[in-house]
Amino acid sequence: MSNILFLFGNGFDINLGLCTSFNDILNEYINFNKKTKNKYIKKFMENINKYPNEWANFEKQLGIYSKYFNSKNKNIFIEQINSFREVMKNKITYEESRIKTLDRKEHIINEFFYNSISNIINYLPENSKKYLEKLTIPSDENNSFTYNFINFNYTKTLEKCLKVLKEIGYEKLNRTYNNEYGQHKAKIHFGKILYIHGTLNEYFILGVDNKNQILNKSFKNDEDMQFLIKPYQNNIIGENNEIKAKQIIDNSNIICVFGMAIGETDKTWWNYIYNWLKTNNYRHLILFIYNKEINIDDVQSIDIHIRNVINKFYSVLDNIDDKTVRDRIHIPFKHQNMFKINLIDDIIEIKDKQLISVTNNIYDKYRIVKNIDMVNLGETANKINELSIGIKKFINR
Repeated sequence: MSNILFLFGNGFDINLGLCTSFNDILNEYINFNKKTKNKYIKKFMENINKYPNEWANFEKQLGIYSKYFNSKNKNIFIEQINSFREVMKNKITYEESRIKTLDRKEHIINEFFYNSISNIINYLPENSKKYLEKLTIPSDENNSFTYNFINFNYTKTLEKCLKVLKEIGYEKLNRTYNNEYGQHKAKIHFGKILYIHGTLNEYFILGVDNKNQILNKSFKNDEDMQFLIKPYQNNIIGENNEIKAKQIIDNSNIICVFGMAIGETDKTWWNYIYNWLKTNNYRHLILFIYNKEINIDDVQSIDIHIRNVINKFYSVLDNIDDKTVRDRIHIPFKHQNMFKINLIDDIIEIKDKQLISVTNNIYDKYRIVKNIDMVNLGETANKINELSIGIKKFINR
């Protein structure tokens, strides 16, 4: 039996079509507060505009930004964070509402499950496959695979995809493999989904990984500022999510990281995974790390990507005493289509400034309908209908 754990970050939601990058949220925050009269919010926005690249790593930047405050004006810092958190929650809530699963079941089955979840080995280079074949492909009828999930996102998009699969039933999802072991079915089971940072509706956690990431020395031991530290927040909530997460990790044979950036704000987990890896030679870590610059036709580009991922992983660890784990860290570079699932409602939302343009478009399309050939007529009619729906949404908003 193999226990395969997926750690999902925001890249998963972005692959579904959600606009939930921190740049998207920063833009939303600035647009939302453009006309604010609150001088502290304005000052916060000015800092974001001045250092947009740094604020894209929002949680890390919070710890740095804390240095501008002291015990007397810390309430201003708290007010700024809370104002951002509220806009962030509203933005992500809206993005999640765009997800459609009912009419895309086949897409979820094929792209989410068959081409991604149960197909991880095919994204790996051959030298990695030899290590993982026995853990990912059945060698007899008794083999089973349990998939667990630790979700670092606040959305329930993952849960919605898994719900579709569970409704179909495990038996129908079991795959038949032909390999050197013969022809066997893989018995699959979906285990737990753990929301390590909470959800949009419950225990929403945002912050740094530990007090050393708070640059303001006076805040490190200030009881009012401990809410900045994610492990502290989890401890206050009292749901034992960190303990549960560590138990899931400990029971895993393979850990797949997807859509996460390797960084200090999740340092606790990178350290724990490293220790998990080095204590058992039969454990494997697969880092599906996004890199828009990689060119898979260029060996040097691939080499740079792999070295950068490894170096980044080691750079966030507290104590590296066993580099032999490198043989069990696998870094795919041809996974661009993994979890590429179109689950977004494509109807255009009409903004104020677009209204005149939209009505003109409808008028122009209508004018040419009587002269259009029959091949293009249906396409034109559909476009007119979409634009009409957009205007209705604009009027009724």
